[in-house]
Amino acid sequence: MFTQRQLLLAKVESSYGVDAAPAAAANAVLAKMDNVQIAGKTLARDNIMGYFGAGAIVNALDSLKIDFTTEVRGSGNPGTVPDTGVLFRGCNFAETITASVKVDYDPHSSAGIPYNILLLAQNSA
Repeated sequence: MFTQRQLLLAKVESSYGVDAAPAAAANAVLAKMDNVQIAGKTLARDNIMGYFGAGAIVNALDSLKIDFTTEVRGSGNPGTVPDTGVLFRGCNFAETITASVKVDYDPHSSAGIPYNILLLAQNSA
């Protein structure tokens, strides 16, 4: 896998199951991919067939396990959410924005984890 050609996109869904449609220009996160692996199951279809041969398998619960490293940094403007803010929210940090002053993240949030979309785009060419 060409690790130089990977892009991590992160965006919060408006509601569960609704595609957040992250865009590279607005939702790309500068990150170093440490490990990417498919975390899913394969299910055997034990159907009766009228011929000899291997039965089909179905991929189920496909997801990715992504270990990555990113820089913790501000946005450069007081009171503006940094591009890594969506990652903190996905880890159950509460985000408090004080306009034109600061953005705080509380690791002991009781608000619940938002529905995040993390996309890993790869180009093998």
